[in-house]
Amino acid sequence: MPKSSKVYVHGLPPTTTDEELDGLCGPHGRVKSARVVLLFDNITRQRQGFGIIEMASAGDNQKVVGALHGSKLDESILRCFVLPVQLHEIAQE
Repeated sequence: MPKSSKVYVHGLPPTTTDEELDGLCGPHGRVKSARVVLLFDNITRQRQGFGIIEMASAGDNQKVVGALHGSKLDESILRCFVLPVQLHEIAQE
């Protein structure tokens, strides 16, 4: 059975939680998992966030991307796209 692809969300404010990301995606389909990752940028000296979301179906992935891409969250503009399956499969190995 093929694995589902995941959605990448760039530009999350550093205060974003997994639960908040799940809540942003929930109205657009069934969320299987939502994880926020925070990184520290040594050049700007600021924290930056991104998220990885797994939805129940490819159709739900497209709905989330369509709804969130270009939207604002706490003055941050979100950029979203569906990750190719092989990228996140490699990351899990």
